[in-house]
Amino acid sequence: EIARKVLDFGALVLQAEPGAGKTTRVPAALLGHVEGEVWVAEPRRMAATLAARHVAGEMGESVGQTVGYAVRFDEQAGARTRLRFLTDGLLLRRLIADPELRGVSVVILDEVHERRLAGDLILGLLRRLRASSRPDLKILAMSATVDADVLAAWLDDAPVMRVSGRTFPVTIEHAATRRSLSALYDRRNHPIERLNVLFCRLHAIEDIAQVDLHYPALVLG
Repeated sequence: EIARKVLDFGALVLQAEPGAGKTTRVPAALLGHVEGEVWVAEPRRMAATLAARHVAGEMGESVGQTVGYAVRFDEQAGARTRLRFLTDGLLLRRLIADPELRGVSVVILDEVHERRLAGDLILGLLRRLRASSRPDLKILAMSATVDADVLAAWLDDAPVMRVSGRTFPVTIEHAATRRSLSALYDRRNHPIERLNVLFCRLHAIEDIAQVDLHYPALVLG
């Protein structure tokens, strides 16, 4: 039903609880309904790589065959790859390099409720692309907590699907006392500790500047 609505309406907002299979089941299910590639944008590189490995394993393959991923400085994909997980930063770079997204049939935006700058820009560019030269491009926005009706209205009155998840028992264990937490907080707020954090951040900025000079833009997510 999800695939049918994506194909019929061109855009869909899927609101599903954690554990419902949004990230691992939906993208693979769409592969059999489109001819081009399916791209899944994730807010973090770990989510992209782990999801790709999980879906590839469910297909009985290694990552880099039918299922691949692309994150900053690391890409596992080949000529057979049709399902590609990538960070939203890298997808934005590829939209800039290829505004038509040639060869891509569906773009899935996972965890769309996070409202990161890259994710908002991607949504705007995809909406404009569908309204101009790529009306065949399909958009699927997924989240557990997004205001689905507002987003669907912005996506030209796209339909909304809501899927329930599974609940699991939770056990609460208290490991730290109030006194130990207070001591930890006081130590982190010591002037020397704050100075160390500042120096670490300055070094990180210098390292990032060197990275930008030595690597091409398409691998910088």
